[in-house]
Amino acid sequence: MYYNITMDREYVFSGELKVCKPDGKLSTGAIGSCIVAIMISATPRIGAMAHIMLPGKAPEKESNTTKYTCNAINELHNQMTKRGALNEDIKTFVFGGANVLRDKNTDLPQSNIASVKSCLKELRLKIEEESVGGVARREAVLYLKDMAITLSIGDSGKREFWKA
Repeated sequence: MYYNITMDREYVFSGELKVCKPDGKLSTGAIGSCIVAIMISATPRIGAMAHIMLPGKAPEKESNTTKYTCNAINELHNQMTKRGALNEDIKTFVFGGANVLRDKNTDLPQSNIASVKSCLKELRLKIEEESVGGVARREAVLYLKDMAITLSIGDSGKREFWKA
């Protein structure tokens, strides 16, 4: 598992999962076919982000399990609940799954989207908001202090995507 607790703005790279404290900020680099899942709870104020690369569950001997959708979503949920968040208070956001290379022979972006949605459904977590699919890369930033998420799509600047 790859996760840690952060205080300042910190990047969540491919295959990583990070949890931040109430005044923390988490940011992604460019999101293409990967999925970034964010979970936020207002009470207690906690947030976490995973940058997921592959659909399904990790093979048994995989050392970095959080690069797989089901492992990452389950670990995000575990990190939230062990810090006191209840399912009904967790807001979930999903970004990515774009075919940025416009490869007609790949189903990876759609498989990532479907896998994340399936794993969230198993945990009985609904997606509050999403920005998935298409061909444009995305970048997301979680500002937990402000209970806000910004998003840029393609070459657009960051705009507020969600605010509590």
